[in-house]
Amino acid sequence: MANLKRLNHYLPVCYQRGFANPAGQVWVKFSDKPKPEARKPTTVGFKRSFYIIEENGSETDRVEDFFNKTVETPFACLAQRISEEQDEFSTISGFELGVLARFVASQAVRTAGHKKCVEEQAHGRFRQQFS
Repeated sequence: MANLKRLNHYLPVCYQRGFANPAGQVWVKFSDKPKPEARKPTTVGFKRSFYIIEENGSETDRVEDFFNKTVETPFACLAQRISEEQDEFSTISGFELGVLARFVASQAVRTAGHKKCVEEQAHGRFRQQFS
């Protein structure tokens, strides 16, 4: 697979936009700098190749595609509606509740610690322990 998506956001851009200032920037505090800095959401909360996995000896970005298709795109639509309606936002459909639930649940697993756990299991430690 030649053109893998390697700029993988573990903090989705559509979510960060909800915290952006009027200039479309979010404030980020870096551990090595004394003061927060304004950044574009596309440049925050990502790790290069975070969701690239090896499958049958080849790299794939199917995990990134999954998050994009089933979590981020539907949530971005809901977030846009909430942003536009603001104080008028008063009802949420069953479908939208599912979108929100998938987004919230996905945030629990979009961490380096969880990825390491999955990788350890995928590389045989889990299988060896229970076989």
